[in-house]
Amino acid sequence: MTLSPTVAQQALATCAGLEQLQQLPYVRAILAESLRLYPQPPILIRRALADDVLPTPLGGDPKGYPIGKGADIFISVWNLHRWDGVFFVTA
Repeated sequence: MTLSPTVAQQALATCAGLEQLQQLPYVRAILAESLRLYPQPPILIRRALADDVLPTPLGGDPKGYPIGKGADIFISVWNLHRWDGVFFVTA
């Protein structure tokens, strides 16, 4: 669809609401991929409610990473959605 913008324009021109959008799988796929590549918000901030151990990513410390109660945790959704271990990115 990105190679032929007229197809996208025609599909969106016929779409009057959410019900019709659910019947357009390519448009839904474009929206989902756009939200994966450009998430809102790009960084999540969470506070640990109790002592815990974060699991390790591939190749990380096998013991995990200890997090103390009250510690602030910053999660980069932008980086997470571009992780080669999960998503195969061609561009």
